[in-house]
Amino acid sequence: MPSSADGNWLWGLMPGQIIVQTENKLRRLVKLYNGKQLMKKILVIEDDLHILNMLEEIFQSEGFEVVTYPDKNSVKGIIINRPDLVLLDNKLKDGFGHELCSEIKANELTKHIPVILISGYDDLETMAKQCGADACMAKPFDLAALVQLVKQYTDMRIEAK
Repeated sequence: MPSSADGNWLWGLMPGQIIVQTENKLRRLVKLYNGKQLMKKILVIEDDLHILNMLEEIFQSEGFEVVTYPDKNSVKGIIINRPDLVLLDNKLKDGFGHELCSEIKANELTKHIPVILISGYDDLETMAKQCGADACMAKPFDLAALVQLVKQYTDMRIEAK
């Protein structure tokens, strides 16, 4: 396996080949297709900035492109960002995530995007079903389980493309 002294590996840069690079103990696997990166993009909407920053760092370390919002985002913003998944807190400073989830699932341009609703509410599963969320996870959540759930839904989405 070719490697360099700084721990970075690089294989051909032709479309369809794979680049594997480690940087600052961070491993990312990026497939190239026609010279464009096909990273899985997730949109995280969470009003607690500590949780938002933690989730951004964790998912970036897992090789995801992460777009974050600290408040309720409009469906228009989701259409513009074209994420492979939306990770959505339910209780936001300017509204409720389950309302945004209902809007996402009602819109023809966004209804196919998986939504994972996260919250500390006791009736989360019922709320998630009512708003059309694909999955839910209660806070405080197990980070490994959340990462696995996100990977499960983004892998299904990438395969469907």
